[in-house]
Amino acid sequence: MRMTDQSVVERVTRGLSIERLESFLAIAEAGGIAKAAPGNPSRQSQLSRQLREVQAALGVRLVAPAGRGVALTTEGVRLRGVLRDLLAGLAAVSRSGAVQPLEVTLAAGDSVLRWVVLPHLAAAVASEATVRITLRAVSDGGAAMRDGDCEMAIVQSGPRGDGLQARRLGTMRFALFVPRAVSRRVLSPAALAALPFVAVTADPEPLRKLEASLRRPVEVALRCETFPQAAQAVASGHFAAVLPALAEMDIPATAAAPIEVPGLGPLRVTLTLLARARTLEATPALARLFPLLARHIGAGLVA
Repeated sequence: MRMTDQSVVERVTRGLSIERLESFLAIAEAGGIAKAAPGNPSRQSQLSRQLREVQAALGVRLVAPAGRGVALTTEGVRLRGVLRDLLAGLAAVSRSGAVQPLEVTLAAGDSVLRWVVLPHLAAAVASEATVRITLRAVSDGGAAMRDGDCEMAIVQSGPRGDGLQARRLGTMRFALFVPRAVSRRVLSPAALAALPFVAVTADPEPLRKLEASLRRPVEVALRCETFPQAAQAVASGHFAAVLPALAEMDIPATAAAPIEVPGLGPLRVTLTLLARARTLEATPALARLFPLLARHIGAGLVA
């Protein structure tokens, strides 16, 4: 640590304590002082004072008024993530000498959890009997990691941010699924575009690429938020959609099938498993689980 960094740390920590930081975290998690201590004016007054002391020590504004509560500023969001990481690390060190369940949250997109993680999760945790995993569907695993909402996250492409360890899982391919009744025909671009399509609002890019290859917009008959929802619609045998190829496990062969589209290049995304290096160092069980998850989850993907 540079001398200038040391002086900043000494100045800041003189005005802080774990109790004050926990009070800020309670306010941040509840969304306001009154919400963090409902019906307790004395505790609310204490929280308000401790929040002012934390802000004064750091020299930044952490919250802003929002309705009957507060909203976190950019600095407040960053501090919340740091504190979640710190307190989780302290808890991990505390329980390292005892046999206690390890609570782990894994964040990823809904389709990744459904078709990439769940089919291989049991094999990954088989050797760690004391691990308890919570799966959290998020739109941005990197943001969930930065905010301290999870111990591990699966993201597209490579590592994001300093202090992270990354394991490449593999490539998730996409395919065009069409109703079985038309899957064996040779369809012109116009005929393909005229099929009743499901659009996925959470990730419109695969459908956009299909439209670019067909050189025309497709007929959108249904909009869903996620790919698993779209897969259920395709499984009815009445809709077409661009889905992760792994969705085939949820779609009866009698209802729909993937087909090749001339001129459509490969649709795929590379998935990476992330964890904080500090958390892995403080939690031996998590450090053992991290590569196991990467190996088993990656088994269902293209290398």
